[in-house]
Amino acid sequence: LSANDQKQLLQLCEQVQSARPQDPRTLPLIVDLRARLGNGDGAAAALRTALEGDSTFPEATLIRLAQLSDRHELALSAACFEKLNKLNGMTPGRAYAEAMSAHQSGAPERGRKLLTDEAQKAGNTLPWQVAKAQYLELTNADDEATETWRKVAEGAQGNAALLSRILDSNAAWNDTDLIEQVIEQLKGTTGESALAWRAARARWLLLTDASQKGAAEAATLLNDT
Repeated sequence: LSANDQKQLLQLCEQVQSARPQDPRTLPLIVDLRARLGNGDGAAAALRTALEGDSTFPEATLIRLAQLSDRHELALSAACFEKLNKLNGMTPGRAYAEAMSAHQSGAPERGRKLLTDEAQKAGNTLPWQVAKAQYLELTNADDEATETWRKVAEGAQGNAALLSRILDSNAAWNDTDLIEQVIEQLKGTTGESALAWRAARARWLLLTDASQKGAAEAATLLNDT
């Protein structure tokens, strides 16, 4: 958007806020647009007013506000997470977002410790393992990320979305045996004719089987896909 378009959008969002104070859909836009237009103080003021009030916000809104604070250097992400903790308690999504905030501020080990500690408190359940695996991968701890994805796979039977998420992970592909198992699980869950496992199987064959037979099977799978 041009600067003029951003100004017009900001005016519309502020009109909505006047009619519906602390509206969770427009508040992040106001913070972002004010900062983009050079009004960092105004962006911080809007965010601070929201945090100091009694309004409740969805978790996604507060995480988004924390991300905007980091992006525009408003120094209010910690306050966003504090309010989120008061409203909803600690969740894997909230812990992951706070860990990423620490990483982006140059403290990746603090983020890792946060996720590890909170996961242990919660019993290292599957959603926490997924959050840890994502964080480890994004912070280039690939070996540990691969091991964590392996643990995720052990509890992902029958969960097509989670099995597909594992197949989307570059770190998980470091273990081709793991990938083969996940492909078979996804095939069993989604059926013979599903496309996702076929594409993954073709990729797996090209990585692990240099024979003409393997190449032919991969080509057949890709043509079907």
